[in-house]
Amino acid sequence: MKRTTIRDIASETGMSITTVSLVLNNRPSKISEATKKKVVEAAKRLNYSPNKLAVGLITKKTQTLGLIVSDISNIFFSILAKGVEQACQREGWSVVLCNSWDLHERDMKLIEVLTGRGVDGIIYCMSSDSDQDKALESYALLQKNNMPFIEIDSDYAGTARHNVFFDNERGGYLAARHLIENGHRRIACITGPNGPDYVSGRIEGYRKALAEAGIPYEPDLLVEGDYTMESGIRAAEQLIGRDFTAVFAFNDMMAFGAFKTFRDRGIRVPDDISLVGYDDVPLCDLLEVSLTTVRQPIYEMGMTAAKNMIRYIETGSDEDTNVCFEPQLMERSSVKNLNAQPGN
Repeated sequence: MKRTTIRDIASETGMSITTVSLVLNNRPSKISEATKKKVVEAAKRLNYSPNKLAVGLITKKTQTLGLIVSDISNIFFSILAKGVEQACQREGWSVVLCNSWDLHERDMKLIEVLTGRGVDGIIYCMSSDSDQDKALESYALLQKNNMPFIEIDSDYAGTARHNVFFDNERGGYLAARHLIENGHRRIACITGPNGPDYVSGRIEGYRKALAEAGIPYEPDLLVEGDYTMESGIRAAEQLIGRDFTAVFAFNDMMAFGAFKTFRDRGIRVPDDISLVGYDDVPLCDLLEVSLTTVRQPIYEMGMTAAKNMIRYIETGSDEDTNVCFEPQLMERSSVKNLNAQPGN
């Protein structure tokens, strides 16, 4: 079916294209109320909807945000995207979702693609293979394209003024302290790639809890994953045979993978190995043993990022909009208390 245009409405009403355009775009004019009513009724009758791209060429605004995520198959990003989309819907905005597959090169390409699509701003979840130099390269490209952006959970330059992030050091501390309080002293970690800020934050929190308890930090108990369940499976296989009583996985997907490996090897959670995850995605309650984890308010983070991005664009205000969310430990059934056990 042919899309109804302003020209069609002008033909239907016998009015000029200029008159119809002024009415439908709510521009100041001396057009009578009767004429306005006639135009609006014709627009409804012909199922007219504005072409946002065409409007954007005139107003320099498309009321569209770009969202770059690392991996939409990761439940974390699915929930985050839902929060972004919900906030945009409430404001009458749209979202273009892009998937970088955790590659910096894709980040760069997607910034260019979204700029070409005329988005008004970008919500940016930087790929986990980024480092300081790659992050600065991304910032330079965004600045070159005059593209407003809000980061989710990263600030490599230490200067971000528009960021929605999580207190990852506190989150790592809560996870490790909970295990320590339950008598665990040899706590393995399945980390993410070493680049991102949030990874170092979780490690620092873990180390802080160990130091407070007088437990030495042992790098050999850390295995790197990539936030997928498959990497959790591989990491748990690497850990088997080492001396540990608990595992802290840096996201729930890797915790699910570790759980599968332990189950397949006849290692029981929590009777043989305790397990703590990170994120609190909905599947945590559906495991055979419900997963103790650190809760990130993922949906709320997405909502906040979108609302702040829209306000930033609409007001033109350059005031700081950094928002930090606090972690919460969700105690379930995957941690065994060893304090009453002999030899611990």
